[in-house]
Amino acid sequence: MNARQIGSQEVQLWEEWRAVHAIRPEEQQREQVTPVMQWQTPEQGWLMCNVDASFYNEEGVCGWGWCIRDCSGQFIYAGSNFIHERLNTIEGETLAIKEAVCEVIERGFSHVTFESDSKLVVDAILSK
Repeated sequence: MNARQIGSQEVQLWEEWRAVHAIRPEEQQREQVTPVMQWQTPEQGWLMCNVDASFYNEEGVCGWGWCIRDCSGQFIYAGSNFIHERLNTIEGETLAIKEAVCEVIERGFSHVTFESDSKLVVDAILSK
């Protein structure tokens, strides 16, 4: 075998190896899917306020929203807003919770449990 033949064989073997070890689109998608968590109702007499933030870095916008439901899962109230500012995840999620708390107070709701998907922010709040 000459150098050119060895090089061609090497490329062919590399392509075969890569094809065998490539992540198939359906496997890749399966790995990226996060487990679905079911909404938990609050205790009797309490409300649950779910809060989340979203980020649109190209536009320089951070948005947030909240939804309040009672112990039977019945919709009570919801709201959303946005700010033309680039915020990091912690700032955005914290702002979302703060705004939801302010809205709950302004509307006169009591016995409200807040829920957020930002573990870092929730842990920081609970540690105070």
